[in-house]
Amino acid sequence: MRAWPEAAACRPALVRGRIGRAPLSLDGRAPVRSRTTRPARPGSGLHIDALVLVVRRALEDGELDEALAAAIVAEALAQALGEGGSDGRAAARGRLVGVRLHQPADDELDRRGVPAQSLPVPARPAMIDQRSSRLQAAYCEYIAEVFPGIDFRRWCEWGEWSDDYRAFAVVEDGRVIANTSVSRMRLRVQGRDIIGYQLGAVGCLPGRRGRGLARATMTAALAHCGDAPVLLFANETVLQFYPRFGFAPRPQHVFKAEHGAAPGPAPAPVVDLADPARRASFRALAAGAAPISDRFGARDYGSIATWYAANGYASPLRALSEDAWVFARIEGDVLHIDDIVARAPFDLREQLPRLIDRPIRALRFGFTPDLWWPQAQPVEVEADAYLFVRGLTMPALPDRFPVLART
Repeated sequence: MRAWPEAAACRPALVRGRIGRAPLSLDGRAPVRSRTTRPARPGSGLHIDALVLVVRRALEDGELDEALAAAIVAEALAQALGEGGSDGRAAARGRLVGVRLHQPADDELDRRGVPAQSLPVPARPAMIDQRSSRLQAAYCEYIAEVFPGIDFRRWCEWGEWSDDYRAFAVVEDGRVIANTSVSRMRLRVQGRDIIGYQLGAVGCLPGRRGRGLARATMTAALAHCGDAPVLLFANETVLQFYPRFGFAPRPQHVFKAEHGAAPGPAPAPVVDLADPARRASFRALAAGAAPISDRFGARDYGSIATWYAANGYASPLRALSEDAWVFARIEGDVLHIDDIVARAPFDLREQLPRLIDRPIRALRFGFTPDLWWPQAQPVEVEADAYLFVRGLTMPALPDRFPVLART
């Protein structure tokens, strides 16, 4: 649920060494050339530094646990040193004491003054779902610490955490220290409904960055998504992070239409989503609502929209009827229509006087208005809306993913 600048995700903790260049240090101190230039097995061509790189990546991707990774490297090191048998393996493991297969980049270490050998290997991410009440509380604490001013507690108290929302988090002593969340969504692309996913709340605690934690949670989240399309909204501080996972940027556009209207005699009443009964009606309406866009949008994202309402970020919600509700607000003489939740299309022009309390001269839309106001034109690229998509091919037409469907 994105109403905040996404925290700078910790970058993958990749080793700067390369095969054929300066060998890597296995003890976190000085490079050991004699060890890294000898093959792990005669004729195999696999050097210890190459093996460490491979094992590091496997740990980051969650394919190995720490114990197995240490055993693999110890076995190879024992063979490289000619120390066969159990005694040799034990000696090799002894030399691995203090080795950390996930280390931040050199500049990150220098900036924080943290010795590389003191950094722990991140744990395998845990999945937090609607039934994980204890971990939900830890997740809310993580959000408050990483994204100041943002709160998930009220949304959880409202019972809006559904089975479509999962968080993949590194948990340490009951505390969430890194996370990538996943929302299962009904995307609408070129007139077709597609099951896809949206990622959000990507980041890690400030004191834990630079250790590959973001990569671990991203890997777990994307494994959950499988081959389905995935999208996410980022900010400009992490634009280089997501392409490493196969994401490509897609600009978002603001649509505007010149249109004058005056208030009518019967304004539409405001709906208070803090009322459980009205919230249940809203979710039911959203579940069966007509598409807001055929070009690029989503359907049935009521539980995402309620997050914005719970945090006070949504525009007032007005009920034109029990089957047509609109999020809208006036700024100056412009009516901003953020979303339309309706069971069937209706004439929006006729209903505008019920959405305003003073004259307007223009409309702005929080979505692609191809179905509701085809004459609207893209007037600018949306600022601070860095959309990334993966596994989704679309024509190069301007669009705007609904603002109340973003996580």
